[in-house]
Amino acid sequence: MEPWKTLEDEVRGISSYIWNAPARPDLINSVKVDCVVKRRRDYWVAVEISKEKTLTKLRADLSKFATIKPYLLSKGIYVECLFVCDVSLDATLVASGEGQSVEVLDINQLRNRFFDFPAYFHLRNTLPFGSAIDPVTGEKDNKKYISVKYLNDKNEDIGIDELIKMMLKGKTIILLGEYGTGKSRCIQELFSQLSQLAKSGDAFPISINLRDNWGIQNTEELIRRHFGGLGLSNVADKLLRSFNKGAVCFLLDGFDEVGSQSWGDDQAKLVGLRRKSLASINDLVTKCHGRIIIAGRAHYFNSDDEMISALGLEDKDYEIVRCKDEFTIQEMEEFLVRLGENIVLPHWLPRRPLICQTISRLDDSEIAQVFVEGGGSSEFWHKLMDVICQREARINPILDANTIKRVYQKIARVTRSKQTDVGPITIIEINHAFEVILGTPPIDESAIMLQRLPGLGRTSAESSDRSFVDHFILDGLRALDVADAVANNEEGLEKEIWSNPLHELGHHVLAQWMKNNFGIFLLRAKKSTKYYNQILAGDIVAGALQMGMRDVDFEGLALHDSHIFSLDMTNTLPSNLDIRDSIIEYLKLPTGFPTALTISSSIVSQVEGVSASAGLPPWCKELDVDRFQTIHTVARIKAADLNNSQEVFVTVIKKTFFQPGAGRKEDALIRGLGKFDKSGNTRAILNFLRSEKVLRRFKGDEGWVYAPERSMTKRMGTILAELKLSNDPIWKRISEM
Repeated sequence: MEPWKTLEDEVRGISSYIWNAPARPDLINSVKVDCVVKRRRDYWVAVEISKEKTLTKLRADLSKFATIKPYLLSKGIYVECLFVCDVSLDATLVASGEGQSVEVLDINQLRNRFFDFPAYFHLRNTLPFGSAIDPVTGEKDNKKYISVKYLNDKNEDIGIDELIKMMLKGKTIILLGEYGTGKSRCIQELFSQLSQLAKSGDAFPISINLRDNWGIQNTEELIRRHFGGLGLSNVADKLLRSFNKGAVCFLLDGFDEVGSQSWGDDQAKLVGLRRKSLASINDLVTKCHGRIIIAGRAHYFNSDDEMISALGLEDKDYEIVRCKDEFTIQEMEEFLVRLGENIVLPHWLPRRPLICQTISRLDDSEIAQVFVEGGGSSEFWHKLMDVICQREARINPILDANTIKRVYQKIARVTRSKQTDVGPITIIEINHAFEVILGTPPIDESAIMLQRLPGLGRTSAESSDRSFVDHFILDGLRALDVADAVANNEEGLEKEIWSNPLHELGHHVLAQWMKNNFGIFLLRAKKSTKYYNQILAGDIVAGALQMGMRDVDFEGLALHDSHIFSLDMTNTLPSNLDIRDSIIEYLKLPTGFPTALTISSSIVSQVEGVSASAGLPPWCKELDVDRFQTIHTVARIKAADLNNSQEVFVTVIKKTFFQPGAGRKEDALIRGLGKFDKSGNTRAILNFLRSEKVLRRFKGDEGWVYAPERSMTKRMGTILAELKLSNDPIWKRISEM
């Protein structure tokens, strides 16, 4: 339905909704009436429409009513008379109409007779829109919307404006996205912007959280429950008379949260159950002429064909729109800058809306802990998982947040033995993970929680299997699983055959648990090397190197046929350790000299710290290295034959842009620069880099902190690669200092 082009069009449209009958101009007893609604054979409504609000105009229209009233009464027809204008009215005009039994209204009053949208807007806008909530309190997310882009079926970027245009043209939109990609926030913004259009009578947005509507089978129940829940039960009857005539835009959030009422591995049965649970949506879509957006997670259905059928869209004009998995760097930085100058974008931080929400809830001390020098990824991971599990517990109160996290861990354990790193995970395996933790198979609400766990996605359109779509979540869960299993002395762990190791985040998470209990972890590593789980032993070795200790004694641990993602010895020296016949993705060499360490007959994807095999230390023997990566250590900077200012610049850029952490405390940044800075230029160089917007400085808890401007990362990387060959103006100015 196109927007009303004139006041007359709008009044006739609204009148047809109010009185549930066609509203047309008519000629009654040779008198032209702007709008006539014939509700019954013996009951009509006559409406005169005017852009004027003068008594002269009202008297002219009253004379019309005075002519048609007795004529219709002689025919046995009672007529209700209204005068409607498009501006607010004064009391004199209203009183004059009352004297002639004519109701005098402005256009807003007429709209409200059909649907008191201002009252609905106020009540609906106080409540959360789906999962667009404060991640801690669970209340509505009131932060300003970030203007992000979505992908249409042609893989083109579109914005919120395009979505509104599509809806107003009568199209039905399916908005798909994984957990935390901003579906509900999009629905909330659509409601806000469409509500502005409702003031002109164009479209009344109705936003329904589908999670609140389990077991509903048709449109009438859906609408009545929604308005009843807001205390507006009287509105439901009016909407039910007109919902299929284009007066309403339906915003339906969370088709995956309605959920089937059981769970199993019978795929044909599950398809039927999902279809049954979505019966009310199917009914609404079937009866409406578009103007609907339905949001949910793509992996809820086994295929797009099943989704289209279950939602009743086979014969409809629809389009599938997808949320992007991540913000762009610009969108992410736009969000972070609103939260305070102290927040910068660490390289390890996933750029997803949910993570932005989590950041927004951190206080100043937590921001310093997570984002300022010292890593931060593991602390942030714990906060993120707490948010996710607490949210799922609010949706399904039958399970508490800690239980949900333990189920997550057990599902993550399943991926350890998969051919690919993140899955696939079968329904049977998910069921079993639940049963191991709870002691009983999943049923009812707990089954729904399993089906829609955030971070799990469908592997393909043809399969019901799931995979972890977010390695950031998976890696931390695997580490927590190892920590719990070792701390609880889980039997048989060393006999499991794993294929997939922890990554760097997992090493940091595991290290937090190992610091005060390294002895029991080392014993489990030794036990594992005597059986089959060499991956577990490798995880423990890699995690131990992240405990923040100067050195770690592995007491003769002999690790063979393992797979280690990152063996990082840049801050911790290992001793009494033998690694052989293994795969190491990243080998980061120390600057010191370890004791009784041997790495031999192994495949290494990348070595950091030397530029060629000739530079490998003597304790690295017969390594098959794919590539080397030069690290700008003090020795290598000196070897580059740079002047003092150039050496200071290279060291500062390396520490701020290309080492873990989002910023550097001032004392840590300038520490050691005396080796280069013979001319005392360090302060001048730092001030110059700030003036060029390469670095920015803010006050931390313990003094000044320097953070990189991430938009300059590529430029700084190019300068470091070219060094003396660089023609960059910043490099030239530094060289002259």
